[in-house]
Amino acid sequence: MSYLTPAALTDLRRRREDELALGAFTLGLVAVLVATLVPAVPPGAGLVVGGLLAGLAADSLWRALQFGCYFGGLVLVVWGVALVLFGVLGAVAAATPLSLLALVLGFALPALAAVAVRGLV
Repeated sequence: MSYLTPAALTDLRRRREDELALGAFTLGLVAVLVATLVPAVPPGAGLVVGGLLAGLAADSLWRALQFGCYFGGLVLVVWGVALVLFGVLGAVAAATPLSLLALVLGFALPALAAVAVRGLV
């Protein structure tokens, strides 16, 4: 660990990583929901905030990358379920360049944010 890491964060990371990661994922999903519903928040801000929370919960850079990808995958699964419930999954999937961009950003934004925050603290 870096000497810049606060002692409280070091103690928090020594706890069971599963419980901490579950809490970070839950708060991240709430951040994605809030960022989606508030029109003044830029698109993707919830993914970045969720990635930041997942990175804080990780004990290494590799784990931060994994947590970021897991969080992005979880958000994409929830988005896919919402598209199925609204009956527009076929139309969204037909817009191939945009749907591929959504998949890439869904994994990349949280993963990069998690690695960045873990690298800093």
